[in-house]
Amino acid sequence: MSKTSIVTGLFFGDEGKGMTTAFLSSPQSLVVRFSGGHNAGHTVETNRYRHIFSSFGAGTLHGAHTYWSEYCTFCPKSFFNERQALVQNGYNPVHFIHPLAIITTPFDYEHNHRLESVNNHGSVGVGLGATIARHTQTPFKLFAIDLQYRPLLLQKLKQIADYYRAVNVNEKIDEFLWYIDQCDVSISTLTGIRNRYEHIIFEGAQGIMLDMDFGFFPNVTRSNTTSKNAMDIIQKENLPLPDIYYVMRAYLTRHGNGYMPNETAELCFEDKTNITHPWQGKFRQGYHSTGLLQHALQLDAVYTGNDVSRKKLVITCVDQTGDMVYIDNKQVPLFNFLQTPLPVSEFYVNRSPKTGALEQVSRRMMVDT
Repeated sequence: MSKTSIVTGLFFGDEGKGMTTAFLSSPQSLVVRFSGGHNAGHTVETNRYRHIFSSFGAGTLHGAHTYWSEYCTFCPKSFFNERQALVQNGYNPVHFIHPLAIITTPFDYEHNHRLESVNNHGSVGVGLGATIARHTQTPFKLFAIDLQYRPLLLQKLKQIADYYRAVNVNEKIDEFLWYIDQCDVSISTLTGIRNRYEHIIFEGAQGIMLDMDFGFFPNVTRSNTTSKNAMDIIQKENLPLPDIYYVMRAYLTRHGNGYMPNETAELCFEDKTNITHPWQGKFRQGYHSTGLLQHALQLDAVYTGNDVSRKKLVITCVDQTGDMVYIDNKQVPLFNFLQTPLPVSEFYVNRSPKTGALEQVSRRMMVDT
């Protein structure tokens, strides 16, 4: 039976989930995206290539295949563009998608831009929130399986366009259909393919404190960013209990508007991926809060249970901070931070942007050195 792991960000995204997923991946792995969708931006860097993953699992550069679950949005245009970049750099990505994955249309994308121009919630601007709102609040649903039957697809697209009162509808539908025709994906349930893989890695998106139920409203995402969806799939598929990798940077970040404790302009660590974005806005940095860290771990335990033997904490970007953790408005040496009472059993740190640089450390090892 396959081994399972979950990779979850603890705070507001950009913690290093892509790097952690890639570290765990191999050609015998299947990476399952279980939250969000094409709004993700998970950076993976090897010696030969650096890629930001949105529509593929972050294990792709290490030969892992991708499974897009029913909890995720899927955008054919985003998928096509990303696949082209991977193929042009010598990769042949394999992608499966659940029949009930939710499809983003150009009309969702445009509506997202109109809303964000007024609300400034810190959206990535790729239509995820609009897609999920349409899907959950109206009868105008569009699933991955609908892409296979053109008459039904056309009817649904026209209904969605009417719902948004869109203009230039035929032109946008024609372009959308072209992207669908270029998509090289296989529609399948997870049950149909899971036995091909030795390790199933559930890759989360964003972070626990952006969860639509538990985050700081209104600056939240329209998805469950805890381990909830991953645990639901694991239980439904009767998979083994997972190892859980909670990811945080050595300092706190948030891209876009919304609550962020201990933000300070004094911190300005370089980040190649997270630059000022026309929709998201500024990339913000600050000190962690011990209280918020403990709260996020307790929240996720509602779904993962209290067995700490399977829980790990990954601390990234310590190469930027000189092995210091910025927390509670102080710079704390890493070995001191590891003494913090937290419901985890193992610690990993990252001292390089390269994916192979994740190393396990222990409280005792850090004290002895």
